[in-house]
Amino acid sequence: MTDVINFLNTIAAPLKQGGPTMNFMTSNGRILLAVRWGKPLSILQRPKENHLPATGVADALFVASEPFDDDAWKEAPDRSLVIVDALASVQIVRLEN
Repeated sequence: MTDVINFLNTIAAPLKQGGPTMNFMTSNGRILLAVRWGKPLSILQRPKENHLPATGVADALFVASEPFDDDAWKEAPDRSLVIVDALASVQIVRLEN
């Protein structure tokens, strides 16, 4: 993912002052990767009824450029990679340019 981001930055840098901005997602059907780079990216996890909140397992998980309702959305940090596994648990990794 870092190679893709660096490649996109190289292409877009001459076109935009202040550096490029982008959000993109990719998935293999089991893992979702979402990149936030200069644009908002929000995450909403709705916990399963019978699980402790500390487990991080979600009944439903949404990743969107902006919240679409008043639920407890969390904004991913700028220049980060959001990794969602098959159990809908979320890991956020900071990316460097």
